[in-house]
Amino acid sequence: MGLLGKIWVKLGLDNSEFKQGLNDSENASNKFKDFIKGVGQGIVAAFSVKAVIEFGKEIFKLASAAQGVEMAFKKIAPQGLLSDLRRATMNSVDDMQLMQRAVQATNFKIPLENLATYLQFATKD
Repeated sequence: MGLLGKIWVKLGLDNSEFKQGLNDSENASNKFKDFIKGVGQGIVAAFSVKAVIEFGKEIFKLASAAQGVEMAFKKIAPQGLLSDLRRATMNSVDDMQLMQRAVQATNFKIPLENLATYLQFATKD
């Protein structure tokens, strides 16, 4: 069979092979898109896990620091000091900050019996 025998010429409206090619191409494209979406979700999940772990570490650090401040405050504070500090600041400062200020005042040799007065003066307009 010569060269002319191997050449096929198709005339007419049979486009089924063309349609099949388009469908195959679309399927491959959808599979690739799904793969990319899956990779993206995996990356998001990995970063989310890392963020949760980091958040947990920070919470632990804060809890440890708060526990340390509370223990230090209990060692130095006379009975009723926290209540006096709350009244002096008109409850506008949270307890943790009040305890921190009391510990700092002790570190700077400021008498704790005067701290409520100082805080009251600092919160007045």
